[in-house]
Amino acid sequence: MRVFLLPQSVIKEIEKLFRGFLWGLKDDRSRVHLISWERVCLPKAYGGLGFKDGTKWNKASLARFIWDLMNKKDLLWVKGINSVYLKGSDFWSYKMSMDTSWYWRKLCRLRTTYNKADIIAAGGEKFKVSKIYCSMLHQVVFSAAGAIWCGVNIPKHAFQLWQAAQAKLLTRDMLCRMNIPIPNKNCVALKVGPSSLKAGWFGWATQGQS
Repeated sequence: MRVFLLPQSVIKEIEKLFRGFLWGLKDDRSRVHLISWERVCLPKAYGGLGFKDGTKWNKASLARFIWDLMNKKDLLWVKGINSVYLKGSDFWSYKMSMDTSWYWRKLCRLRTTYNKADIIAAGGEKFKVSKIYCSMLHQVVFSAAGAIWCGVNIPKHAFQLWQAAQAKLLTRDMLCRMNIPIPNKNCVALKVGPSSLKAGWFGWATQGQS
C-alpha cells in the first residue's frame, strides 16, 4: 500500500478480512456490523478503533512521493522523473502527455485528492503519512475515549465499553429492533424487564440502592 495505488477490489478484500477479524465470521460470512466501517477507521480519540481506511491510507502513503518531488530529494527516481517528465517544471502545474507511464499518471492524479498546502502541512523534516491521512477524516473529539482506552481496562472490556458509549452494544432490545427473533426479551442480569443498554449497565447499581 506504500508503493502502488491498489485497485479497489484488492482494498475491499483486505478490509473484508479486517471486518471479519473485528466482528467475527460465520460460514465465511461476517457477522452483524454494529458500527460503520467509517467510524471504526477513526482514531480512538475521535471515537474509532484506529483501523485504517484502505483507500485513504493507500493515497496518503503515496503522497510522500509528491513530497519527495517537491523537495527535490537526492533520490534516483526523483532525478529520473525530473529528467523525463517535469524537466524543471513544477509538479502542480505539470500537464500529462499521451505517452505518460501508468505509474506516473496515477501519481499525478493524486493532485485531485491533495493540494500543495496539504503536502507541506504533512511534511517538515520528515513526511508523516499519518498526519495527511488524519486530515482526510471527520474529526470530532470523543469525550469517552480517555475512560475507555485507559490502562486499567483489558481489551475485551474496553471494546464493550466503546460499543456501549455509542449505544451499539448488542443487547436484547437491539436484537428486537433489528428484527432478529429471540425467545426471551427479559434482561439476563435482572431477570425482569427488557434487556437494554440502560438495564445492563445501570440496573445492578439501582438494585443495590433499593
